[in-house]
Parts: sequence; C-alpha cells; structure tokens
Amino acid sequence: MPVTLLPLKKSDKFYQSAESQFLDAWKHPDKPEPTVKRIFYVLHQSPDAQLHLHRHASYAYVAFVTLRRINPFDCDRISRHVGVDNVEMLFHGTKRSCQLGDSKNKIHPCDRADCHLCSVLKFSYNPHYSKPDNWFGVGIYSSATSSKADNWIQSTHPDTDYKVMLLNNVVVGRTKMKYRKAVGITGPPTGYDSISGATKAQGGFLNYPETVVFNADAICVNSVIVYEN
Repeated sequence: MPVTLLPLKKSDKFYQSAESQFLDAWKHPDKPEPTVKRIFYVLHQSPDAQLHLHRHASYAYVAFVTLRRINPFDCDRISRHVGVDNVEMLFHGTKRSCQLGDSKNKIHPCDRADCHLCSVLKFSYNPHYSKPDNWFGVGIYSSATSSKADNWIQSTHPDTDYKVMLLNNVVVGRTKMKYRKAVGITGPPTGYDSISGATKAQGGFLNYPETVVFNADAICVNSVIVYEN
C-alpha cells in the first residue's frame, strides 16, 4: 500500500494545529463555517512514496539555498532555517469518488480511476493533469485559503456526507507574483520556483490567493482533513 492514513486524536497537537489553520483560513463570508470531523496524518510507506519524500526534501533544500544565497556547505545555517520561509502549508481540493476518511477505519486509498483524491495520495500530484485553460498555467494549484480550496472539492459517492481536503507542504521558494492571467504557461520565469496569483488588495484580480508550482517534487501531501458544512 503506497500510503496509509493515521487517524489523529483531537488532543494531538498536530490535529489542533491543522484544525486551527483550516478554520482560520476559511474566509468566504457566503459559506457556512465548517465542522472538522476527522484529521489524518499521511504515512508515506511504500518505496515509491519514500522516494518522493526524499525528492521533496531535496527540492526544498535546493530552493532554500538558492533563495537565500547560502553557501550549500553551511549546514548549520541550512538546518536551522530550511523549510521555515520557503515551504508553506497550503490547501488543495479535488474530486473524491469513494468514502476515504468517512470513518477512522477508512484509511486506504481506493483504486477508482475517477477518484482524484486517492490518485494524488497514491501517486502524488501531476501537473500534466492540470486544465490547459487554468489562469496561471499548467501546474499544481493550492491556496492558503481553505474556503477557496473548497470550491474545487467534489464528493460523488452516494453514501457520504463529508468533504475531504488535502493539506500540503509546498515549496514556494522564490515566487513570481502575477497580476494578470498567464494561461498556457508550463513553468515560472527563470530564477523563480512558483507563481502566486495577486489578490485585488495586491493589485491583481483574485479575491483570495493561490499558488502554483510546476514540479511534482515541490508539493507533498501532509494530512487529510474531513469536514462538513
């Protein structure tokens, strides 16, 4: 099994941190406040999953060294700061066709071809599945606003009342702010690691922020949040 979900107790500090981030990031005034039902930590167990974790950590290391112009052999400084200011915890919503997460015992991804959630958990993200007409190119989209990620969630199983959102470690690195649409691009400009869509408050056209990375190694699922609203 590539991954398994580890159910967390509400008393767990990570549960409380993830729940707080999720609820605090629910910004849409027209959406009722959600109720978190369960949070699972993602255990990446298979050799392929472990390899992805290693590639993700290596990608974060390179992005950090480049971003801060640090001597790559300055291990002390890197160990104290890598992941602090170039990796963010961001939300992603997608389609779920099964009942993964509906109970503490439903912890194994399904094999349905139309279940995008389980596909991400088993095989990680793939930027090539992005729609070609997405505003900021063919990449992997996530947001610091949980209620925005909620826009993309579909729960199609007839016997579920819940929604499931992914919380991810995202190597934002040096990000290029985009104030207008950039449909069709397949990567950030040279010297950048990601693209950030500017909000109206920042001079752009988005109501809420979003971040796009173009390399699967730049993003890794951290946890699964099950909720209802």
